[in-house]
Amino acid sequence: MYKLMKIGVGIFTLFLLVACSKPAKTEAYFEKHPEEIGPTLEKCKEMETISSNEKETCRSAGRAQMFRPHPKKTDYSNETF
Repeated sequence: MYKLMKIGVGIFTLFLLVACSKPAKTEAYFEKHPEEIGPTLEKCKEMETISSNEKETCRSAGRAQMFRPHPKKTDYSNETF
């Protein structure tokens, strides 16, 4: 009986860990929230251990940073050629 309870508690704990983990943020998310790319990448660099969802979030932030359009400079009045 004790062994059955131990297995039940283990399965319940595993279920809670899987159900309560945050879903990975996608590239589309970071395209809509570009201000979060920098802090997310910094947090990724500081992590020693990383879950699969966190790993995917870090990859998405990196891809969003790499492929986001850069603002074009339109004011060249102070430039010397």
